[in-house]
Amino acid sequence: MGARLTSLANAADGSRADPDSSRPLCLLIPAGPGAAEVARINDLLEASAIYADLPLAAVIINDGNDARALRESGEIRGIPTTVLPNARRGRGDWWTGGLCVAMLDALLWIARHHPCRGVLRLDSDALVINPFARRLVELMESQPRIGLVGNGDTLTGEPPGFGHSLTATLYWRSKWISHDRDHRKIICSLWGWRRRVRRLIRRAQRNGYMLGDWCQGGAYALTPTFLAQLRADPALARPEDFLHLDFCEDLLMIVIVYALGLRAHFTTGPARLFASKWKGLYDAPDAMARAGHGIIHSIKEYQALQEDEIRAIFRARRARDVAELDRA
Repeated sequence: MGARLTSLANAADGSRADPDSSRPLCLLIPAGPGAAEVARINDLLEASAIYADLPLAAVIINDGNDARALRESGEIRGIPTTVLPNARRGRGDWWTGGLCVAMLDALLWIARHHPCRGVLRLDSDALVINPFARRLVELMESQPRIGLVGNGDTLTGEPPGFGHSLTATLYWRSKWISHDRDHRKIICSLWGWRRRVRRLIRRAQRNGYMLGDWCQGGAYALTPTFLAQLRADPALARPEDFLHLDFCEDLLMIVIVYALGLRAHFTTGPARLFASKWKGLYDAPDAMARAGHGIIHSIKEYQALQEDEIRAIFRARRARDVAELDRA
């Protein structure tokens, strides 16, 4: 079955066997607790296997689920799967510092132990809806200084520009002492984790980072160059240094990219590879598939449609795609 599904993606892509096929594209998925989360990851890995036009591997960050069930969700579909315990171990805020610790720990593990052609980071409510892997890898390999690929949380996929709330968040945290007006508090970044974050932001700015730019965190990719430089940087060797961070992992990640001397590439336009939005979908499910998007987020809702209905629409489309290959 796995070989047939790979053939589906290759047929759609029209490309030959990849010369570096020994190294997979690695999916990195955080899994919160609960049976619903395991079911989401099953659906995500099924879609990934069907539309994979390059070899895949998966690393799942496990926060309280049956590790064997998570591992089998990939392996039964021909995706070698590693399940890592969540490095935050119940500490920190899951949406901010806790997730930063979990993600950095997993990325360092991949960089040290899992040679790959890049990492595709996916939430469990992201989905693959068209052939995607070759398109992503070719984009990551097209320019040597790309560290991150994704889209801004805007209708076009462009970065949101200067002057929004995240610009203010990073501005206040880039100063020795500042007044966070939104939360009505004085921030002293003279020692500890705040000092480390201040230095990281200033380092990113020196390399061209514009305060507040970020790729939407439900789905984005990190390049092999990023992984190699992350592994070699002593300032980023301890994920727990970010446990108390008070902004989210997707914002931290782009700051790290620029601090390492790399840059972000935003996929833009109506047929962009990434179409990731904080809440809901940009367009109707069938329209997004016809447009050619490869990776979307979040499938939890679109207008009156809810998650189960959206998943059913895409599941039926996958079945039609496999059936069409069989007929061919």
